[in-house]
Amino acid sequence: MGRRQRGVRVSVRDAVVDEFYVTARGQRIRVQRRNIGNRYPLILINGIGAAIEMWQPFIDELDDRELVCLDLPGCGLSPTPPLPMRLPRIAALITDVMDSLGLQRTDILGCSFGGVLALELARRFPERIRRLVLVSTTPGTPGAAPHPAVVAMMLSPIRYYDRRVAELIVPLIAGGQTARDRRQMRSGLQDRLMHPPRLCGYAYQLLAISTFTAWPWLHRVAHRTLVVHGRDDPVSPALNARLMTATMPNARLHMIAGAGHLVLLDEPTRAAPAIVEFLESGSPAVGVRYAAGPAARGVRG
Repeated sequence: MGRRQRGVRVSVRDAVVDEFYVTARGQRIRVQRRNIGNRYPLILINGIGAAIEMWQPFIDELDDRELVCLDLPGCGLSPTPPLPMRLPRIAALITDVMDSLGLQRTDILGCSFGGVLALELARRFPERIRRLVLVSTTPGTPGAAPHPAVVAMMLSPIRYYDRRVAELIVPLIAGGQTARDRRQMRSGLQDRLMHPPRLCGYAYQLLAISTFTAWPWLHRVAHRTLVVHGRDDPVSPALNARLMTATMPNARLHMIAGAGHLVLLDEPTRAAPAIVEFLESGSPAVGVRYAAGPAARGVRG
């Protein structure tokens, strides 16, 4: 079970957010939590190398539901583990974070690498998830592969370190609005560059996803699932979303024309309403929680 450490309240674009660290699977994990107790809790799992701050454009378009964001090991302000962590261990780490917050069952939204991790979580800990939202993700191999040039650019985290390089690379791997509107792309780089991943942390995530495939068991993931995808995604071609939706027994597809890999960040107004509607349909007011105790109590933000 995860162990929560004393946190602080921070102001994020006029919102009051609890920020603290949780020790899970021996790792110190940075967590942000807001709107405690509102609606059903939603955990956001980031893409490769990304920090909590990158969620902000999407969060701005959501309702007042409880949100939990975390920096995965080696990303943002979470330290790099001494050895690589495989996907099953990272999935178990997330359940430890849930335990430390007193959350027995939540909704999960994973973007890109985070979507792969969300699938692994659904496979190994199905009882901990109510609904799944898979954004810009992939079922693994075999599947629709990106252009080799896109793969090559994704192998390096340099776009998180150098603004000039990011201005060249990010439009090519993101596509969609990021590629069409350079002014908006440049304004979004601030969140990307704020807390770059460590080199080892990024490499460990690449290693974790390198052999992933959900095909042997994807048909058994029975959670109600919304697959959100941009039709012009260069990293995970749209065929992957269609294949996942056709394979998962309770999945439906929200395909967004003209959108790319970063649809939640560069066009959140086109994605957030469908996600909120999906999460709210037939939803109880609050999530299933453990009995109140030191780990379960939070500061209402």
